[in-house]
Amino acid sequence: MRVFKGHTDWARCAVFHPDGKRILSGGRDRVLRVWDRQTGKLLKTMEHNKDWVERMAILPDGKRVLTAGGKALRLIEIDSVNPALVPGGAGEAEIAGVVAGWLSERGLDARVDEVAPGRANAIATARGSGG
Repeated sequence: MRVFKGHTDWARCAVFHPDGKRILSGGRDRVLRVWDRQTGKLLKTMEHNKDWVERMAILPDGKRVLTAGGKALRLIEIDSVNPALVPGGAGEAEIAGVVAGWLSERGLDARVDEVAPGRANAIATARGSGG
């Protein structure tokens, strides 16, 4: 028997990932956790806002999990790279830079506005004569 330790309050639900290598769990600590099924190692933690994780189901594509808790339903990318989720991940700032570059190549005035370290938005406006 393997014990997966990490939740700071009651674990309420768990599911096997279709790849057979991972287990996802959630609970009253408002965190979704991804575990290595063989070793029990914690691979990732994801905040679930203000609500407990009461139920979850992995979508057939294996890329997303639908969670339910309190009044919230959340659709979460399991393998997302976000600096709040994965230390040292590429995160939103790099993605926003790529998007801003793509928009600029198509004739829009684009820039990246970083609202907090690693939390960036790509903002673009269309050039025109005004109204």
